[in-house]
Amino acid sequence: MFKKISDLIVCPYCHKNLIFVKKFALESAIFSCRCTKYPLVEGILYLKRDNIRQKLINKIVRSKNYLYFFSFSFRSRLLFKFVGFKFISTFLNFKNLIKFITLLGFPIKFVKYVRLRNRIPSFFLSLLSFDLIRPGITLDIGCAMGQFLPFIYKHCNPKNFIGIDRDFFNLCIAKKYFAKNNTILICCDVDKGLPIKNKSVSNFFVTDTLHYIKNINSFLKDLRNASKNNAEGAIIHTLNTNVDSPPPCYGRRPIDITKVLKNNGFKDINILSNLNLWNQLNKSSKIIIDNERNINKAYVYNILFTKRGSLVFSHDYQKLLKKTKINFYQDKYLMDRSSL
Repeated sequence: MFKKISDLIVCPYCHKNLIFVKKFALESAIFSCRCTKYPLVEGILYLKRDNIRQKLINKIVRSKNYLYFFSFSFRSRLLFKFVGFKFISTFLNFKNLIKFITLLGFPIKFVKYVRLRNRIPSFFLSLLSFDLIRPGITLDIGCAMGQFLPFIYKHCNPKNFIGIDRDFFNLCIAKKYFAKNNTILICCDVDKGLPIKNKSVSNFFVTDTLHYIKNINSFLKDLRNASKNNAEGAIIHTLNTNVDSPPPCYGRRPIDITKVLKNNGFKDINILSNLNLWNQLNKSSKIIIDNERNINKAYVYNILFTKRGSLVFSHDYQKLLKKTKINFYQDKYLMDRSSL
């Protein structure tokens, strides 16, 4: 893992390569760049330039507990400091851990999203997009707690996968329950810069994340620079400007996103609404990629980068969809208008 980090990851601030400095445990180490040092904490690379960064470095050098830095309530801070997340998670599966941290003050809305993640339409639309994955490095921006990792690993070698999220605690859960040891997980704020070396990524996914990124032009420029040969990939479940969502949420019209994408050199841009894809998904395993004329009226839309005219929804995913009781709490308009 240490060599792969040096080969693929750069500092999001100075954009220089990360250089391995010293190893402290199996998956803990310190890296440096031109401007500062960064800790790798039990397989999670912390690339935020804040006061926690140096504290983490001190903790891994001394092999001390650290997770209470990222606690979400006074109760969780005390528990993580004196008992430890590792000890708690040893006795709980993923579902029960989510229930437990809810009692400690973890955000209720996000808990609901996590609990229902594999039962909402965007989950299956994301599974559909995995048909685009080609050999090479796959980048998932906004990987959260890693619930997609078992599915992505069916299409991508774990050592070629990089997951990014701004929340360190989410990545701790991903590491505990879903990520394999040779997968790179990075905690950083992509609004500050994308920590990926130019021309190194073959596939990228930005799922339920694009509308939380403020500096959209800078982000898409970084993403295009990181992409190898105009990487095939998908920006899935992206919100339009007509969405009533709590801040910070930056819903953007498809026409505006298309302009920014073209200005940053993206090609083979295909934009489809959730409604279009969801209706096709429920009728056929072959999904036609065809730009929609009235896409700017779409509540939620998807951007696919490919020259292909169709995608295949695998037999295994079809079976999973058929036996899943879909929850439309996020996409009620799909329930009302599906099969039209």
